[in-house]
Amino acid sequence: MDKSKQRRDKHGGPTGARAHRSGRRLSRRSMLTTLTGVGAAGFVLVLVEPAQRLFATPGRQFPDWVSTMPRGGEAYAAALAQPDVVALVPCFCGCMRFELAHRTLKDCFIQAATGELDPHAAFCQVCQDEALDAVELAKQGMSDHDIHARIVATYGGGHAEMGGAP
Repeated sequence: MDKSKQRRDKHGGPTGARAHRSGRRLSRRSMLTTLTGVGAAGFVLVLVEPAQRLFATPGRQFPDWVSTMPRGGEAYAAALAQPDVVALVPCFCGCMRFELAHRTLKDCFIQAATGELDPHAAFCQVCQDEALDAVELAKQGMSDHDIHARIVATYGGGHAEMGGAP
């Protein structure tokens, strides 16, 4: 095609398919499509992190024995996420009477000497329930003293002497 016979837009550039290929000008449709795509991509990126928190498995992979009981994984995840909270309270399952007694509920989940996971809580409903309750109370903004008092009142069952002070 002879350059002198090409159609030109009001700015002197070529029109039609040639204009699109040259990249000099985007049509309104192309611009809207591009902006819509960028907006959708941004929206997806905003939703990825909350979705991962809701549906993804915890970052730490637990041994199979952690999930021996239905809420075992949840209890270990809670105890490891907030070890200071589970360290506030005693355990009322009787483990404080072991030869190597557990000093706090934290010891039911994490071995004090090594920092490794302790299998005790995987097989103990009382430990799991106490840990989940203590962490939930902390999330609600309850003070350390009040968390300790609530756990002792709920699980002490006449054994408040095991409760000590926080």
